[in-house]
Amino acid sequence: MTVPTNIDIYYKAIELFFKDNPNATTIPEIEELIEGGYWDKAKQELMRGEKVNYETEQVRYVQSLINELSRMGFRVIFDDEELNRIQQGIMELKQIEEKQKELEKPPDFEVEFKKRIREMYSRVPPKCPNCKIFMSKYIKDGKIIYVCKLCGHSETRQLK
Repeated sequence: MTVPTNIDIYYKAIELFFKDNPNATTIPEIEELIEGGYWDKAKQELMRGEKVNYETEQVRYVQSLINELSRMGFRVIFDDEELNRIQQGIMELKQIEEKQKELEKPPDFEVEFKKRIREMYSRVPPKCPNCKIFMSKYIKDGKIIYVCKLCGHSETRQLK
């Protein structure tokens, strides 16, 4: 099992944050995610998810081996405990696959999530190149004007 990267943890923590706070309009800082417990929760979910995926793949692999050996004329015999575990895993996989076929697939959460982040990020004003703080936003004559309140640096962009 591999440890999830910080980027994976960050995106998962943001996903969890927005699930708990659907009306939030800004992306939280990493420190806020850590303080709110989202960072640890995301890390745990990612690690748990990888373990479940590994076990699922292991059951599928064993099932494919059993099927292949059966086609070749062999009979596979396990001890009772192992056989029960494998058969239970196979039944669970079949049930999951049936449910997935029955249910309509909801909109892809990841696509919606990225779209929402892009939309929210477009509302964040740029940082001043001199002071490294966010600039204030003003709209005038169809243009967006960003002004730094500390040094007076300004940038003008066309309104979309």
